[in-house]
Amino acid sequence: MTWDELATSILPEVSGDIDRHDSLGGIVSKVAMNETLSIADTARAMDLEAPAVAVAVSHTGATVDTVEFLAIARRSGAATVAVTNFRDSPLAAAADVTLTTAARENRFRSAALGSRIAQLMVVDCLFTGVAQASYDASLAALRDRDAAVHDRVVRRRA
Repeated sequence: MTWDELATSILPEVSGDIDRHDSLGGIVSKVAMNETLSIADTARAMDLEAPAVAVAVSHTGATVDTVEFLAIARRSGAATVAVTNFRDSPLAAAADVTLTTAARENRFRSAALGSRIAQLMVVDCLFTGVAQASYDASLAALRDRDAAVHDRVVRRRA
């Protein structure tokens, strides 16, 4: 059984597009299907022969589980990248490369969303930079992705 067959056999038959008439249950089903298929597609597309890279994100850089994850990845031979607000944090010490954010948070975490947006921006820039470094291969992968999505939509409509 293929990933797509497995995913579609587990999830209800729904289209991926959310429209104005969807119930909350329909929205949940569509989001679940899209995320499940995204994970399956990612697993299938992974280059298992490539060098490993681990990216860890923590505003404070002191989250124990995150620091331990990055330390394990580094000991296992992966290149490690920390995204944190604090260059002198334990997470930064466990990383080969540290990318810092400049988010402001206070005791009541009223700016917690701001720090997450800053972290996502750094990850988005990292992704875009890696994609640009392998520009032709990245464009080919995007074309393949678009063709696969188009084929899936056409099959569902048929």
